[in-house]
Amino acid sequence: MQTIVLFCVNGQNFDTLLASAYHGLNPYYVLREETRGSKKVIIKENVKVGNYAAGFSTDYKKWEFHGECLFNFSYDGKDDHYINYVGGITYTIDELAKKIFLEKIDLTIEYAEEIVTKEQYADNYNRSSQKSRLGQNNIFTRINFKYDEDLSFQYISDFEFDPSGRYNKIQSKYKIRPGLEWMIATEFINGKDDSYYGRWARNDRLLTALKYSF
Repeated sequence: MQTIVLFCVNGQNFDTLLASAYHGLNPYYVLREETRGSKKVIIKENVKVGNYAAGFSTDYKKWEFHGECLFNFSYDGKDDHYINYVGGITYTIDELAKKIFLEKIDLTIEYAEEIVTKEQYADNYNRSSQKSRLGQNNIFTRINFKYDEDLSFQYISDFEFDPSGRYNKIQSKYKIRPGLEWMIATEFINGKDDSYYGRWARNDRLLTALKYSF
């Protein structure tokens, strides 16, 4: 069973306040050891967790400030209990953008960190999902270049600290007609062998897609 609860309110001090609760399977798997006859077998398993999150977003002139914090509770200690938070700003450049024939440029910078409050402790569970979780000590950067309502470009970067890894994505979107959009992008991935992105190195790729909205 999966349960998701979400609410969002507008207030005087913040443009948006939000909170959510989730009960269900963690998308990040753990490893469990099981004895079958005389052999020990390692099994990947997605265990049940509870996720409780809150966040905010507010504007001030050309600046936008946002943040979110999530607490992951792993039932029966089959995974880590941890807190993950992210905070960032977005700055909109319009006057300068018009001088280089763009409608506007949005620059976003975010920092994410994870704090493990209790390590995995269930019997026969010998590896948590920590190595597969994103945002443990990362800086995210996103730059949107809007030419007009039909054409835009975007650069996305995720820099992972110690062990260092890097993800880069360059993409463009073009609205062919109302409801039909074409996207083309390229991704570059590199990093140390024990980093999140290092395990995905040599998987650079070119993507393209057509999206039709009814």
